[in-house]
Amino acid sequence: MRGASLSLLLTVALPVAFGCFGARLGFLGAQLGLVVGYVLMLRAFAGPNTGGFEDLAGVATFLMLGAVGLGVGTLVDIIRYFVGKQRSPG
Repeated sequence: MRGASLSLLLTVALPVAFGCFGARLGFLGAQLGLVVGYVLMLRAFAGPNTGGFEDLAGVATFLMLGAVGLGVGTLVDIIRYFVGKQRSPG
């Protein structure tokens, strides 16, 4: 369980490390998606009904939620950029 906690901590710590590059919501959305996907993946692996495709579905959910979070966060960053550009004088 110690390794799982460490990997979850490193997943959450990445937005803090890379937030200075400007894509704050993109990284934050991706990390939130990965955290939710990670929890769902662990639940699929540790659940009582682990028969055939639960492990593959858990990994696919993990990756898909990370991609969705990255896309939504990046879209919000782009919208904030253009809204801020329209409001600035000049």
